[in-house]
Amino acid sequence: MITVEKLRNRLQSLTEQHKLEHQKCEAAEAENVQEKYLTEIKKRKLALKDEMWKIELEIISLEAQNEA
Repeated sequence: MITVEKLRNRLQSLTEQHKLEHQKCEAAEAENVQEKYLTEIKKRKLALKDEMWKIELEIISLEAQNEA
């Protein structure tokens, strides 16, 4: 069974990964890298953000169940 604690840990990890991808994106934009490379970074950022959103919803759902 997945606990809220495990989800929070996973969310923290994803947040850190997202922050790193954001820094890579900013650096790539500053260096005027090929659009293909920049697009890949942005796709990874978006995928991380999507996963973070799903985990946040799961945390909210589990917390609501625990309160009921």
